Amino acid sequence: MKFGGTLWHFLTGPANEVGAKADEIDVSIVSFNVEVVGESNYQKALQYLMRRAKHGEREWNMTHVRIQTEPTNTYDPNAVRISSLSDDTIGYLSRDDALKWQPAILALESEGKSIVCDASLFGGTKEKPHIGAWLALRAPRNLSKGTTD
Repeated sequence: MKFGGTLWHFLTGPANEVGAKADEIDVSIVSFNVEVVGESNYQKALQYLMRRAKHGEREWNMTHVRIQTEPTNTYDPNAVRISSLSDDTIGYLSRDDALKWQPAILALESEGKSIVCDASLFGGTKEKPHIGAWLALRAPRNLSKGTTD
């Protein structure tokens, strides 16, 4: 799955043209490497995103998502929430992934930054009715840098 980062910007133009704000940092890379979990609870939001997504090859559909910490989450204080740019939750990072990424995300949030990246949506078909998502997300050590892995 190689649709993220530079290809997304080639297809859509600068982040501000797809709804991003000046204080947002796009942390996308070229491949979709991080799975979103809990999507079964947010199918309505994912269906809406799927209808608006840029259609890539095969069955993947691309969109931009926001990544933010959720320290008040009653189930996991290390939770990292994934949402649409209109702030509808579509899922979370797994507990293991949240532990890896949360410190870097918290550091950027403390600077007033909002983190966005490319997401690939799949499913929503008769064969696979539930919609799932993968993120094209830089390694935690590179989130605030202009580098990829």
